[in-house]
Amino acid sequence: MYKKDLDFILKGKDIPYFFMFYGDDSYQIELYAKEYLSRFNGDKLTFSFDEYDFNRAKSQIEQNSLFGDVSILHIKTDKKIQLKELKALVSLANSSAIFVYELHDGVQKNVAEQAKVFGANFARFFVPKNDSEASEILLNHAKKLGITNANPALLLRIYHIHNENVYLATSELNRIAISGLELNDELIAKLVSSLNAISFDTLFNTLLKSHDASAKIAQYFDANSIEESVFLAALYKSFYRLFLIHSGLKLKPNAKLQEFLGYAPPPHLEAELKAQASRFSLPMFYDIFAHLNACDYELKKPKNFMDKELFLRSELLKLSSIIAKHSKH
Repeated sequence: MYKKDLDFILKGKDIPYFFMFYGDDSYQIELYAKEYLSRFNGDKLTFSFDEYDFNRAKSQIEQNSLFGDVSILHIKTDKKIQLKELKALVSLANSSAIFVYELHDGVQKNVAEQAKVFGANFARFFVPKNDSEASEILLNHAKKLGITNANPALLLRIYHIHNENVYLATSELNRIAISGLELNDELIAKLVSSLNAISFDTLFNTLLKSHDASAKIAQYFDANSIEESVFLAALYKSFYRLFLIHSGLKLKPNAKLQEFLGYAPPPHLEAELKAQASRFSLPMFYDIFAHLNACDYELKKPKNFMDKELFLRSELLKLSSIIAKHSKH
């Protein structure tokens, strides 16, 4: 369903017992999932990313039949659940067993099959099409944080500094709200534009340029609180986007990126993405994805007591070397 239809449902009394939230915009996925969950009271079990376990999830949603209480199952992940497991969990949902599926999978392949399991009870969220949509989202977030002097000009400045990423822009607003200081140009220059607080996109662009990325990697990790699985998923998503563009332009050199991505990036970003994708080759993509998969495997090993942040820093340096090696050929 469309977002406006979901807004209508959330304002009413009859809320579906199961629902799926997915798409390209992690901020809105989280926002609406939280709003949906707030309509129910009961024993909630949340699986975040690689914590998902089908047997435990099934047990959680079945327990209402034993105790007569409302049980809530919330799965927040960047990996698709097997269809047979998803169907089983949906079939168990009822007025006393609530199931919320929050899928942060930037690679939208085969997501339609998963959404179909939920019937009409799903919503897909897209990145803002323009500054007007972005400023509306950011104004609502600022209002919830109690930032009373927020205005579109200030908020869009933060949004553009973070390369039009709503999730990063709202995270910056959270940081500003915690500081208790007044939102103005001077504060944005101090907190947002600081060389010690680089964005994910800045770090990603540094990796692509094949320069010595060690300084930027250190700045990024020192200035941000990193969830390793989320960071790795974002990295994979960014490279996969370039892979889609690279492959698509091979077939249709003059096509618009919307044909490959499912949405239209702003003109300046479209030109940048085309330029980035043109510098890649299939062997380069192969080595990058193989490296990222190996990193993901190491991070998710059971009883893994490694320093995950130190491991990621090291692997990013190796990734930078892989890109540099291919760029020489």
